[in-house]
Amino acid sequence: MESKYQRTETRPFRARGRGGYQRRGQRTSEGEYSDGKDLATESAAPKIPDTPTTAQFRAIADALDAKNDLFEFLVKNSRDTTIEAKRIIFLLLRCGGLSRESLEVHQILTDAKERLRMLQNSCMRAIAREIAADDPNLFSRAFSPGLQEYVEALTLYHFLDSGILVGLEEAQKDLTFTDENAQQSYQLPVSPVNFLLGIGDLTGELMRYSITQASSATARDAVFQLCDFARAVLVEYQRVPYGIAGKDFPIKLNVMKQSVFKIERVCYQLALRQAENLPALPAYLVKVDSDGPEDAADRFQ
Repeated sequence: MESKYQRTETRPFRARGRGGYQRRGQRTSEGEYSDGKDLATESAAPKIPDTPTTAQFRAIADALDAKNDLFEFLVKNSRDTTIEAKRIIFLLLRCGGLSRESLEVHQILTDAKERLRMLQNSCMRAIAREIAADDPNLFSRAFSPGLQEYVEALTLYHFLDSGILVGLEEAQKDLTFTDENAQQSYQLPVSPVNFLLGIGDLTGELMRYSITQASSATARDAVFQLCDFARAVLVEYQRVPYGIAGKDFPIKLNVMKQSVFKIERVCYQLALRQAENLPALPAYLVKVDSDGPEDAADRFQ
């Protein structure tokens, strides 16, 4: 049965009696081999008739292309949000070992607040504007990683600034935007699941912050307050039913328990050193990865 599609012979073939490969036809000006026939005419597929069915399939193809383009746009902005949020977290961790009343801490918090505002008005505003006309749940997988990292940076900032855990309502308020030209408002929805998963990463940053604080003689008391705060967050976190928090919730909860345990280890070492009237423990000697009560400095004796 003869095919309705024409095939052009462009493969090399084995010449009889010789060891090399040869190509049929002559080389054209574009560098391709041709046997003298019109390749464009031979390879042209028959035109599909324009019927209501084909028109419907074309509309579906255009809709899928638009959805895929939007998904890629959201993934890109979510990745940029994650990168900037991590930079803000690294900036905030520089407060470790410094007094909260110092001018340097005040400058760090001011810079972090400004960078959070710029992040809200750039990548996160672009995400909110693009999904305003669609169901956000359809694209939640595209921007959830960036949103969780933003929640982590936001909660760490509020803890270092005022010692409180920011609520979901305030986090959502910061992500509500108004278009002055169109006189309409839109928002990037912060779902309870994304908010909880973002808080789940907060204790890891608190653990790093506590280790740095433990090395400062003037800021050691703040470590015990931080430990009480991390414990309170863990207690409330454990009350959340697994079924409504998503598949990543048990993983976050396990990591949170480990982080709180390490903070408690730091407090334990500080309490021992204070009872023995020893100076502050350098950060690189703080032992947070062992089950025993021995001081990390014993390893260097």
